[in-house]
Amino acid sequence: MKGNKNNMKFEEFKIEHEKQENAVNKLEIRQYVPLTTKKMIAEIIAEKCVVKSSKENINLSMFEIDYVHLIVSKMSAIISAYTDLKLSEDAYTEIDYLKSEKIYEAIITIIKDDVKELDEIIDKELENKLKAQNSIEGILINTVNTLISKIPDEKTANKFIGNFIKKIDKVIKNIKPEQIEELKKLTNGR
Repeated sequence: MKGNKNNMKFEEFKIEHEKQENAVNKLEIRQYVPLTTKKMIAEIIAEKCVVKSSKENINLSMFEIDYVHLIVSKMSAIISAYTDLKLSEDAYTEIDYLKSEKIYEAIITIIKDDVKELDEIIDKELENKLKAQNSIEGILINTVNTLISKIPDEKTANKFIGNFIKKIDKVIKNIKPEQIEELKKLTNGR
């Protein structure tokens, strides 16, 4: 089905749809999207939707799929890849509208064979990313990266050491002779 060749903004489409039934016919809908595009879409979705688990497991960094974000990301990717309809970055309300008005289903009906392949690629990419992140190696890498991010850089470490030495010097200068005897008793005369 061919429509205008420019990207149609969602708001324009919504107005058009409310004026007349079947505004889907105004959209340019591609029947096929190249495999390289599908692979890129799957990688982007996996990157966005495989997130650190909110349930910390003995301080290990486990990962899970954010399913709500996955649904919206998949639908947004399908709309963007297969049609000339331009959604906003935060497409939740737009996707809800397309679903409630059965527009999304109408688009899927037209491209169902090719979108099935995209779904399979996305699912496999998610599975691979989740396995990699939650493997022993993935957990170790994430844990080490977290530890490294908490280690101060050389300048900060030197500043800390310098401040520590200054404080120790100040304490030593202010020690009274009777306090030295008390300290010796506490440390068994050493």
